[in-house]
Amino acid sequence: MQVNSDFSQRVIIRPSEYEFIPSPLKGVSRMMFDRAGEEIARATSIVRYEPGAGYSGHTHGGGEEIYVLSGT
Repeated sequence: MQVNSDFSQRVIIRPSEYEFIPSPLKGVSRMMFDRAGEEIARATSIVRYEPGAGYSGHTHGGGEEIYVLSGT
């Protein structure tokens, strides 16, 4: 999956034009702003976690940025 993955191109992100999509894990959805690759990818996202939901430890070779807006 490629979402705004060419860093040589200027991109304006308006979150109101994006939507949260379910992740493979129950209770986790994400709004992808940048992604280069499939599930384990370089990524910049806003992620929503329902109470008790979460990912197990994993790595992203190209890096990953997640913005936490509330909760822990």
